[in-house]
Amino acid sequence: MEELTRLFPTLLNELGENDEALEALVFATWRTSVGKALEGRTVPMRFSDKRLTVAVPDETWKMHLESLAPQMLFRLNSSFKSEVVKFIEFKADSAAFLGSEKSETETATFREASMAEISEELARAAEKIGDESLRESFLLAAGGCLVRNKES
Repeated sequence: MEELTRLFPTLLNELGENDEALEALVFATWRTSVGKALEGRTVPMRFSDKRLTVAVPDETWKMHLESLAPQMLFRLNSSFKSEVVKFIEFKADSAAFLGSEKSETETATFREASMAEISEELARAAEKIGDESLRESFLLAAGGCLVRNKES
């Protein structure tokens, strides 16, 4: 994955003003930045105006992660080699974690819904990602964001 993160600064330049693609890239980078220990306890929900909103299971996690936010910002922005995210807001939202153990059918349905939300512009932007696995992860993250935004 470390090799893939080297592509992020290039992708960032290529994306330009595409907010959906940038959000998906930030979400994908979040997962690698926080590590496996926190990956299951955090869900990136929204990225806008350099502000990343992340759901956490409860107030205890929120307080703990707020104290770690400067380190997380550093790791996140280091992946991009620029200040992409200026602030991380943690929100206690246990609902974001309910049903996280999805069946294969639910996962496939969500995957289909996510891919259906991908615009032509976003698909064209993703074509610039040479690594097929990263491109697919990027598109799924972007589509998932769009699905969640529709639902809220």
